[in-house]
Amino acid sequence: MKEVLARFLPFIWWPLIVLLLTGIVMIVGEPPRSLKFQINMALLFAALVATAVCQVTLRRHPDFGDLTAGRRAGAATLASVSMLLWVGIIFAGRWIAYYY
Repeated sequence: MKEVLARFLPFIWWPLIVLLLTGIVMIVGEPPRSLKFQINMALLFAALVATAVCQVTLRRHPDFGDLTAGRRAGAATLASVSMLLWVGIIFAGRWIAYYY
C-alpha cells in the first residue's frame, strides 16, 4: 500500500487545477450557463474536501483500509462518497454542455 501511495498521491492535485481553469474559461465564454457551473463547482469543492480527507488519513495511517472492520468500513464509505461526487461532477459538466 505504501508503494501505491508514494506513486500516485503526488499526481492528485494537478488535474484539479486544470479542471478549474478550463471551467473558468468555459464560464467566461458563456455566462448564462453560470448556474450549472456553480453546481459543478459546489460538487468539485465537496470532492476536494473528500480527497483531502482521504489523503490526510492515508498519510497518517497507510494501513487505513487494511485493519479492522471499523476502519475498513470507514475507508469504504469515504471511497463511495468520493466516487459519487466525481460521478456527479461528470454529469454536471455534461449538463453544462447541453443546457440552453
